[in-house]
Amino acid sequence: MPALSVDRAWLEEDRARRIAREACEKATVTIAAGSAKAELRPLIRHLCESGQLTAGLVLRALFPGNIALFEEALAELSGIPLSRVSALVHDRFGFGLRPLFEKAQLPASMHAAFKEAIKAMRDGLAEDADDARLQRRMVERVLAACESADTGDIAPLITLLRRFAT
Repeated sequence: MPALSVDRAWLEEDRARRIAREACEKATVTIAAGSAKAELRPLIRHLCESGQLTAGLVLRALFPGNIALFEEALAELSGIPLSRVSALVHDRFGFGLRPLFEKAQLPASMHAAFKEAIKAMRDGLAEDADDARLQRRMVERVLAACESADTGDIAPLITLLRRFAT
């Protein structure tokens, strides 16, 4: 925890924790992007065992186009073989995505965000992972889709996506 910023009353403790967690998530996605495929499953297992593998982290992996991390996370969380997960993710009709997300126990309120992010990747919005402008357009597209979706309480997701956009 960022104790100095809390001790000096620069930040409230909850906000400091959120900022630290999001920084760790960004670093994890960056590290994973530069890792060999064989190193991803052990990383995912570590994140899962340590409680760091969250739906937010999995969604964050999609914005710079890290489909390998996304697929490995879904395979680990669902218990479905990676080859099957990959086939479901790359199926252009997306019929198997909802059952996959449910099996992985991803929050139902985030299903629309995952589906739209995958569509945006197919449309080429994540082709240049280092282009922040493209990543922002992808986040904005997902945000717009989620705002128009009727999936219950999506306020936390909208807040998360707005933070991703900034």
